[in-house]
Amino acid sequence: MSTFITNVVKFEAFDKRLRQEGTLLLQININIQGNHLKGPVPVSISYEALFCPAEKYWEVDTEYPDEEPNPVHYMKKFETENERQFYVDNFYEKIA
Repeated sequence: MSTFITNVVKFEAFDKRLRQEGTLLLQININIQGNHLKGPVPVSISYEALFCPAEKYWEVDTEYPDEEPNPVHYMKKFETENERQFYVDNFYEKIA
C-alpha cells in the first residue's frame, strides 16, 4: 500500500471552539492498495484538516511535569472536499 499526500495548504488560524490560535493544515491523502503494474487496484481518497495549537497552548504531562510540553493535534478526515470546507468555514477563522 502506498500513500501520497498532495494539495497541502498551511496557514495560521483561530479555532472557534477551543478559542486558540495555531496552524491549520489542509491536505488530500491518496491511498493505493496493491501493485498498479499488475492491473487495477483499489484507490481511496480522503480530505484532512489538521489543527495544531500555538506552543503556549501545549499540554504538560501530569505524570512527568518536568518534561517539555507536548503539542496536541486535532485531525479530522472527510470523504469530500466540500465536507472539509464546510467544517473549516464553521470552526476556523483564518488569521492574516
